[in-house]
Amino acid sequence: MFISLWVLIPVIIFIIAVIWAITNVYMKLLYHEEYMLNVQNRLARILAHVTAIDKSEAFETDDEVGIIWAEIKSAVLQIEQYMMTKIKREKKKE
Repeated sequence: MFISLWVLIPVIIFIIAVIWAITNVYMKLLYHEEYMLNVQNRLARILAHVTAIDKSEAFETDDEVGIIWAEIKSAVLQIEQYMMTKIKREKKKE
């Protein structure tokens, strides 16, 4: 049986397009995964730096600054917890 070129050429173009699309999405996934890991590392460094600054708990005990300090610390911890939960889920999938 002879396959017509009118059928074969669109199929080849479709296969090439699908391979390109999958490769493109995979590269974007890798980029964003690396970006999120960098964000996680930055947040961990920020949290460590903020904690080191307030070893004497001078900011936490101050009434005006303490509220803002607690909110900043809470926000960083929530983001860190979200990132760790996401990484654990991804490791379980593997």
